[in-house]
Amino acid sequence: MDLSVNWLNTILNFQIPVYKTKQLDKLLTFYGFNPDSLTLNGFEVESIYNQSIMGQNDIIVEIDTTPNRRDLHSIAGLSDELSILLNITPNQKKFYSTKSDTVSKISKNIIIENTESPLLYLQAHNITFKQSPKWLKRRLKTYNITSTNLFSDLTHYIQLEWGQTIQFYDLDKITDFNLKLEQNNLTKNFFITSDNKQTLSDCQVLSNKNQILSLCGIAINDELKIDENTKAILIECSYYSREEVKLNCNKTKIRTTISTFNEKGGTSQNLLVALQRILKLITLNYPSIRFKTGPFLIPNPNAQKYLNLNYDQIRQILGQSKKNHELTEKEIEFCAKRLKFPIIETSNKQLKLEIPQSRFFDIEEEIDLIEEIGRMYGFNAFKSQIPKLKKIGKLTPEQKITDKFKTFTINNGFFELINYSFTTIEKNEVINNKTYNLLNPISAGNALQQNLISNLIETIEFNAKQQNQLKRGFEVARVFSKYTQQEITFFSGFITNEKYQNNWGNEQQSYSWYTFKAFLTNLLIYLGIKNTSWVQSEINSTNQLHPGRTAILKQGSHTLGLVGQIHPVYAKQKNISLETYIFELNGTLISQISNTNPHLYQNFGLFPSITRDISFTIKRIETTSQYEALLRNFINESENFVKNIFLKDNYEFAKNNKSYRTLTYSFIFQSDYRTLKNEEVEEWMNKLETHINQINAFQS
Repeated sequence: MDLSVNWLNTILNFQIPVYKTKQLDKLLTFYGFNPDSLTLNGFEVESIYNQSIMGQNDIIVEIDTTPNRRDLHSIAGLSDELSILLNITPNQKKFYSTKSDTVSKISKNIIIENTESPLLYLQAHNITFKQSPKWLKRRLKTYNITSTNLFSDLTHYIQLEWGQTIQFYDLDKITDFNLKLEQNNLTKNFFITSDNKQTLSDCQVLSNKNQILSLCGIAINDELKIDENTKAILIECSYYSREEVKLNCNKTKIRTTISTFNEKGGTSQNLLVALQRILKLITLNYPSIRFKTGPFLIPNPNAQKYLNLNYDQIRQILGQSKKNHELTEKEIEFCAKRLKFPIIETSNKQLKLEIPQSRFFDIEEEIDLIEEIGRMYGFNAFKSQIPKLKKIGKLTPEQKITDKFKTFTINNGFFELINYSFTTIEKNEVINNKTYNLLNPISAGNALQQNLISNLIETIEFNAKQQNQLKRGFEVARVFSKYTQQEITFFSGFITNEKYQNNWGNEQQSYSWYTFKAFLTNLLIYLGIKNTSWVQSEINSTNQLHPGRTAILKQGSHTLGLVGQIHPVYAKQKNISLETYIFELNGTLISQISNTNPHLYQNFGLFPSITRDISFTIKRIETTSQYEALLRNFINESENFVKNIFLKDNYEFAKNNKSYRTLTYSFIFQSDYRTLKNEEVEEWMNKLETHINQINAFQS
């Protein structure tokens, strides 16, 4: 927020000259307004610069405040905070208060129904149309607001000064005074400006039977605005929460200067003070004016909030000051008084403080109070030291399994990816039919993330367009489960357009579905998940995944995740590799059912290995498991140097109207203490072939 030093001089006891100089920060510091002290107290001073407005010099201090400090979105609130931080007393302003002999019952009935928002109405007659005085135009010009007329300018001025919205209507243009604050379920016309007509429905409005007076917190009807012919006015003093204003803006797709201000949020604490202030400004221009008040409603006028502040907790968190002592009870009480937090009760152990209404939004727990005490005392007045821990925390099972997943994938050549945590409805529908939309999205992401596959596919597309050689990637992220209605951790990854050599000297071959399946099986075993089954999935709502190569991973009744290959048509459209394989695992579930044991490591072989293949044909209806068992039994019963055996190829064919399959197994031979000779390997392979012929179960 921009802070005008001229305006600040009128509120606080400052007499800061506003002449032009290149060292504005030193000028402000000399007169008691130190910008560095604001930075140490949670503000960001973005810039300080000179500005000439309508022939008058001014110094503008651009200050950023945290979003939870709604009380600082006005000049009065910001000045009050500065008076606390700088420990100075603000000027006591006398605001106009209506006298009893000038107030009478409002002549026309105003009814307030179905509302919990503060509302107050006043009438004033014998009005003549006027332009604003020069000082008011100058104030608004400082904030890039163009002056139009006195009453419109006063609306903007009070919003800047007090953070409250006060609207003016031409009283003679209102046809019916049975006013209601209601949810408009009928279609009615509403003019933002004379040439901008909107049709409103399903939004909160102030209306009567025939007219919409205002779209709450956004704008008033242009047909009811004050003009040169106005003789009487209706003043609406109201407060709408930021949630109400945002909801109205989203439903109507209308945003104005007033709604932008109201969406930042504020409090209704200064509502009546702002009204008195604007009445005083009106009387300065119309000395003989009289006001008639109508009924008003202010909910929870005595709303109170209390918090306890433990002395030991403050000392534990803030530590010792640079004077080598911890905060005393008197120092803590002094800081609370400076913060204008009334002390309700005191004891040897704690304080009971009342939280001002303006701080309801950011002071919620004891730790918030401790932060405020540290801010008042000065964070730079404490020693910078790490607190002593009584015990060291442990990793949760989910954190442990996440670390294991990252270790395995990184060791296998994967790069970690980080995508935006919010997504779109269309991306969610790749996997899920149900989606959860955000009420007030702050960016293009308008839904809670329910899968990671859609983001991975988008990452693959992006890198393919950029011709980046990213062949393996993984992501660990939180997603929203539609079943448990909670956030859970998902593991995901992909392998795309990759070629590999199974042994040194062999030709490169493309990564296949079966190789990918073997990789995932090893990953799950590493995570402590065994005996998994692959069930074909019918998920294919957006044609991104191959219908015949999309499977659900299961262990018993547990659904572990989803794996699939990219759809050929989609791959061609997006110009990405057909050999693209994607997986997504439920990390939270895996951490709950994982049964991990200490891993046993073997020494890396120092001598070269020898690979030999053997093929045989079996009937199509027979399984491979029994034949693999025969091979392993022979290995276990004979002297050999076999290190590993795996199925290399499974070829199916028909002959004489019968179905057969040819199985090819690879044997890897390696000695731990010498280099093997080809002759001894060939001798053992001949024994294996003889054994196969003897059992008469294979055809060599």
